[in-house]
Amino acid sequence: MSKKKALSIIIIIWFCGSIFSFPTLLYSKTLSYRYAKEEVRTLCIMIWPDGSAGNSESDNIYNILFLLLTYVVPIISMVFTYSLIARVLWGNKGIGESTEYQKESIRSKRKIVRMLMVVVAIFAICWLPYHLYFLLTYKFPEVVHFPFIQHIYLGIYWLAMSNSMYNWMIYCWMNKRFRNYFKQYLFCCFAKKELNQFSSLQRNGFYTNNTRSPTTRYDLMQMSGNYNGNNSNVTTILMKRSSLSMSARETRT
Repeated sequence: MSKKKALSIIIIIWFCGSIFSFPTLLYSKTLSYRYAKEEVRTLCIMIWPDGSAGNSESDNIYNILFLLLTYVVPIISMVFTYSLIARVLWGNKGIGESTEYQKESIRSKRKIVRMLMVVVAIFAICWLPYHLYFLLTYKFPEVVHFPFIQHIYLGIYWLAMSNSMYNWMIYCWMNKRFRNYFKQYLFCCFAKKELNQFSSLQRNGFYTNNTRSPTTRYDLMQMSGNYNGNNSNVTTILMKRSSLSMSARETRT
């Protein structure tokens, strides 16, 4: 897929999502209610032309369409496509003797399919209670008056919103390459912070005496060069950084 085609698909997805969310912007209102002990709360609810949310047929139709377009259709399409991929990867025995490289490639692709299926399962688990809640409250309006229903709804809402939070955890757990790059990124961020701290101390003159040594100047050049060019020497950089920090403390005392 070309970059132009991928960008077009992304724009279409965002446009469709914006159009589908437009009724929320159009019909959402803020209302203030006075509760017991003179407590006033302001709520944001959707008020459709034929009634408020939970009592409106338009709201029920919108919730059903929202369920189909953002939950049922994506899950069915992903399960269908991943099942076809799995069928090819697990069912294709090949002709003749496979090389070790081919076997390793197939095993790697199988792991990716497993990972994607777990992502789909987590998505289904997180969003199902959210969709069922609105369908249930329309069919049985008395549910909204149950004890602790607000706490239950908040739990359901947080579960749905937290879905994307679990994706990187799944990638780290089931994808070795992603896990290695993620560790490398965190380590590089830590190394950059250490290097910035060292530069700040150097500008303040804490390393003046130490940097006169040709060996120390060489180490400093190596630190900058290794960090900018090769991330594999981060451990060496940090060890040198610790050594220089100890020398700085001795100089100050």
